[in-house]
Amino acid sequence: MSVIHSAANIHDSKVLEEAVDAILPIRKPRGRPRKRPKKLHADKAYDFPRCRKALRRRGA
Repeated sequence: MSVIHSAANIHDSKVLEEAVDAILPIRKPRGRPRKRPKKLHADKAYDFPRCRKALRRRGA
């Protein structure tokens, strides 16, 4: 589990890319580890065009 810290006056959406990059590969019993989860759930704080673009660039 990763924890991202930011100042109280920084909006959560500004650190979205850093938080997504901190997700560790998903462990499975065998085979290649998956790089990202199948779904990403977030609240309205992340519903901005820049967040959607950043996730699209990553293929999420």
